[in-house]
Amino acid sequence: MKRKNNISKFIFSKFSFIFLLFFLIVLIGATSKITAKRYKINKEIYNLKKEANDLDVQNKELTKMIEYLDTLSFKEKEARLKLGLQKEGEKTIIITSPYSELKSKELKIEEKELVRSNILKWWEYFFSKNKNI
Repeated sequence: MKRKNNISKFIFSKFSFIFLLFFLIVLIGATSKITAKRYKINKEIYNLKKEANDLDVQNKELTKMIEYLDTLSFKEKEARLKLGLQKEGEKTIIITSPYSELKSKELKIEEKELVRSNILKWWEYFFSKNKNI
């Protein structure tokens, strides 16, 4: 009976309480540290998988682009655009829009106005009958 009393006294003593509390705090700290580390690792794994998928998609797009660039139709198109090549019997037609002609005329008029000297502009300002300058 005395032995049970000593054991129960030891279990409920301040020393054992402090020791168990310290052990519990250390255990909780270690567990939280492991959990945080696991979370970071899982997050990094997710990011790396996402990056691998993105690179895979980009790789497929580049492969398709390379395949297109190797086709005869692309090479022919580039030769026509950059080198001005034509097949036998073909004729090149250049279509200009009326808008581009008007714009070029406006540019010529602006160039003429820029060429006039400052003295001439003042003379026209003071002595010209047409005052819409």
